[in-house]
Amino acid sequence: MHKPNSTELEFPITLIFLIPAFIFSVVLFVSRWIRREHSQYRARSWPRAEAIVNSSFELNESSKNVAPEDSPAEYVHIWATAIQYSYQVNGEFFAGTYFLPWTYEDSGLATEFGKAWIGKRITIRYDPRNVERSVFLKSDGAPGKPHIPKTRADRPQVTTLSLK
Repeated sequence: MHKPNSTELEFPITLIFLIPAFIFSVVLFVSRWIRREHSQYRARSWPRAEAIVNSSFELNESSKNVAPEDSPAEYVHIWATAIQYSYQVNGEFFAGTYFLPWTYEDSGLATEFGKAWIGKRITIRYDPRNVERSVFLKSDGAPGKPHIPKTRADRPQVTTLSLK
């Protein structure tokens, strides 16, 4: 009778944990993609409003804001850039945020791309049932589908903010 050695037992046990984790991550990715596409499809029928880009900011998407001490010299931070805009509906002001579709390894470059948008007029869509919700769609002049930062993946495109 053949007795399994320890390495033969470890492989199937590892698979027991890896397969469900992989399936979960695929299901999560697909569900977020479907929700994002559905939101974008619905937003196409929302009314348009002119908005002005007031500011921008950069978000460090690296797992830590500072490279770990034992990290290799080639450790690179990933920066996402967001623009913030304001718009008016029925005499009230509202604001939204749109993340540019690209990421950058240089925070200065990310800052430059964000600042290039400041002062520009853009067309956004707002939810007529909740005018605080807005999106900047590619069909209305957005440079592409927005980048979804890992920290904001639960509500990727629609922003809600009132300036009452």
